[in-house]
Amino acid sequence: MSRAPTSTWSMLEPTSAIVAATSASTPIRLTLSNGQSVEIITARGAKPNPNWVNYVVTAKARTALKQYLKNLRHEEARELGKRMLNQALADSGSNIRKVPKRRMTALLDEFGLNNTTELYEQLGLGERLASLTVKQLLADEDSKPLDSSDAPLTIAGTEGMVVSYGRCCSPI
Repeated sequence: MSRAPTSTWSMLEPTSAIVAATSASTPIRLTLSNGQSVEIITARGAKPNPNWVNYVVTAKARTALKQYLKNLRHEEARELGKRMLNQALADSGSNIRKVPKRRMTALLDEFGLNNTTELYEQLGLGERLASLTVKQLLADEDSKPLDSSDAPLTIAGTEGMVVSYGRCCSPI
């Protein structure tokens, strides 16, 4: 067992036990006195819990916890985005492996992204729709573009959102 500085005290799980200088096992909610040392007992592979933000006292511990949760959120979003894209491609009779690399690169350039992980993250966070992304991925490069009079009106920043117009409004 190792000794930990007081600042990491706020990063402990509420169900963890500590052994204070008095050798009595106490809950994590205990407020420490200055200079008091603790022995922290944790489970192998334990990870921070989002509820710990309520227990965090120091700015250093709060920052570390928020950074971990932010990274966790982005990792989960990437995994979800990849699954969503795979499902949308499967619905169209394809999969990620069948998409030509040059087509994927062209799509990433069109979206202004550096790599597929950024695309997966945007899909997972709901910033892009997988079905629309698949339509663009599977579109024939040789197909002629729509005539400007027949082209649908696009509104920047509304991708993935439901847009409805009032009865009085008639978009151009």
